[in-house]
Amino acid sequence: MNFEKKRKNVLKDDMVISFDELPFGFFVEFEGEPEIINKYLDEFGLSSRPRITRAYLGLWEDYKKAHNVADENCVFK
Repeated sequence: MNFEKKRKNVLKDDMVISFDELPFGFFVEFEGEPEIINKYLDEFGLSSRPRITRAYLGLWEDYKKAHNVADENCVFK
């Protein structure tokens, strides 16, 4: 299986918020200074949500194991 990562970036207060869609889920990524990130995590009600610090390829490997997908390729476009 080859798949595409779709991304929409929004610039806000010297921070980039990326909305990513992959075949195995939707993700929001915040890039900026910790104080600004924490401010918006609170504002958006995301402070208590788990934070993922692994790369998408690692998440893909976990997904493949959990769903018995064998030796498939991951392509980011």
